[in-house]
Amino acid sequence: MKRLDVIVSAGFLAIMILDLLQAVGYYNQGDLSNFWAEIGSAISIGAFGVLPLVEREDLRKVIFIVFIVGIVISVIPLLLGT
Repeated sequence: MKRLDVIVSAGFLAIMILDLLQAVGYYNQGDLSNFWAEIGSAISIGAFGVLPLVEREDLRKVIFIVFIVGIVISVIPLLLGT
């Protein structure tokens, strides 16, 4: 594991936390489509940030699937517009 990978992953973690805080703001406003878009974004950013730190190939595949699920969660509410 390289030091740069850890620093980049910490940056992605910070972005994920900011997305979650933004999602809470949308939830408090009652804007559920943007809430789910931010939740999906946070999931995919978190998975993408952890991916360089994982060395086992089978675990990398699971994290990549979580990344794709996060993208799907964030795109569906925006497409539906509800």
